[in-house]
Amino acid sequence: MSDVADQVKRFLDQCTVKDPKARLRVLDLYSAYVSWSASSLEPRATNILFSRCVRMEIGLKRFKSDVSWWIGIKLAKPAKAVSNGGGLEALEAAWQAASPTAALTFLLSKISAIGAKQ
Repeated sequence: MSDVADQVKRFLDQCTVKDPKARLRVLDLYSAYVSWSASSLEPRATNILFSRCVRMEIGLKRFKSDVSWWIGIKLAKPAKAVSNGGGLEALEAAWQAASPTAALTFLLSKISAIGAKQ
């Protein structure tokens, strides 16, 4: 297995759960991987290489409707989110409620609040 495939496997082991009933947007999985690789200071694979590793090395299948989905996997938790004084709990709650949009909205509000203080 290549270094990239090993890294992708580590990410999947640490941040995802196999669930035959689950589906996860391809973009959401890659975004979580990007966050994880940044927080772990590891170089990151491109989206194409990441998808190839997931499909070839790990054996997940993709389904495409209006967007592309990975079948049989879900995120276990946010990929190494950074805490800013209690905000992590709200981010985790939004993420676990299966609402990445709510998590993003929360983060954007925190960034705006920081910008307003400066």
